[in-house]
Amino acid sequence: MINCSNILKKFFSLIASDKFLEMSRINPESFTRNTNMNFIDIIYFMLSRGKDNTSVELDRYAQNEGIKPVSRQAYCKSRQNIKSSAFKYLNKWLVNKIYSSQDYKTHKNYLVLAIDGCLLDMPWVDELKTEYGGKSNKNGEIEAIKARSSGLYDCDNKIMIDFEVAPYKVSEKELTLKNIQNSLEIIKDKNPLTIFDRYYASLELFNYLSNLEFKFLIRLKKNFYKET
Repeated sequence: MINCSNILKKFFSLIASDKFLEMSRINPESFTRNTNMNFIDIIYFMLSRGKDNTSVELDRYAQNEGIKPVSRQAYCKSRQNIKSSAFKYLNKWLVNKIYSSQDYKTHKNYLVLAIDGCLLDMPWVDELKTEYGGKSNKNGEIEAIKARSSGLYDCDNKIMIDFEVAPYKVSEKELTLKNIQNSLEIIKDKNPLTIFDRYYASLELFNYLSNLEFKFLIRLKKNFYKET
C-alpha cells in the first residue's frame, strides 16, 4: 500500500515552504501581512472545498480551522494573486511521489490509463473570451465562451496524472499528445496501457505510441482504414 501519511506530510510541508510561496504569488508584495486567511489557508481551502457556494464553504473552513471567517470578496481578491501554475506544480509533485513509491496498483502488470476530454463552459469575461474563444454564431460572433480540456487518468489508482485546458479551437488530439508528453517522465517505465475512445483514432497517434513502445486500446469503425 502507498504510504499516504508520509506523502501528505511532505506535501503539506511543501505548501508551507517559502519556496512554494515565492513561486506561487503573482505580486511579491502579496501575502506579506497577517490576515484571517493567509496563503497556506487559501491553498488548503482551494484544494479541499466542497460543492456548496463559496460563502458557505468559507464559513465551514473557518470553523474547522478555528480562524475568523472571511468574506467571499476578500477570498476572491487573495485568490487572484496566486498563479494557476502553482496547482500544476503541486499535482506533478504529488503524482511523482506516488509513482516513485512503487506501491501503486496495476492490472496484469499494466498501468491502466485512460484519456478523454470535454468542453468547459466559461463565465462571460472579456479576458476569458480573448484567451479561449468559444462557439460562434452564423455571423462569426462568439455567443458562448468555451475552453477545451483533456486529462490522462490512472483508472486503478484513481489519479489524474495530467490535465490540460486550452482554447476552444485546439483539437482533442493535440491535447492528447500534450497529456502524454507531460507525463512521459512518470509513466514511461511503468508499462502503460492507455484506453481511448474511437474519436481519437489516427495514424499519427498510433505511430507516436508505437514509437514509445506503449500499449494502447482504441475503438475503431470498421471503415477506419482501407488499403489502397
